[in-house]
Amino acid sequence: MRDPLALLRPACGHLVQATDALCMTVTEDLPDDGIHRTDLKPFADLQEGVDDLVDCVAELYAVVGPRLDGGSSASAVDAVSRSHALVITASRLLREELMGVEGRYHRVVQASGSWGGRWRTWSRVVLTGLVECRDGLGSLESALQGVWSALATTRAPKENER
Repeated sequence: MRDPLALLRPACGHLVQATDALCMTVTEDLPDDGIHRTDLKPFADLQEGVDDLVDCVAELYAVVGPRLDGGSSASAVDAVSRSHALVITASRLLREELMGVEGRYHRVVQASGSWGGRWRTWSRVVLTGLVECRDGLGSLESALQGVWSALATTRAPKENER
């Protein structure tokens, strides 16, 4: 396989877009009704978690984005391995820290749950962004299976080489 990361690029691009949109929603679309404080710890924790996710996805894109034309199969394996580690990290951040039962999103919803319609709408948009990120990570996880299979096939010894 000449460029194993080619299979990851489309899903990675969608994940970058989803994380950017989530970051925008969490920071810039936060309701400012002049009544409720948005400098509370749950909001800061959510922002920090989203920033961590954005940073991880940006690092993943830096690995997946460049084409691996030529190069050794060892460098391809290293790049795919690094990509896989970053997908695992991003998945943990998203599924456990942000979306988990005791996650940062749920603490924000608990803090702002009775603050009115603008806050409920904002929290639904944040949840939609988190779900889009989760779906993007799922696509990357599926694509990684194909990449590892392709690498294993191209690296397997030929019948006459055994």
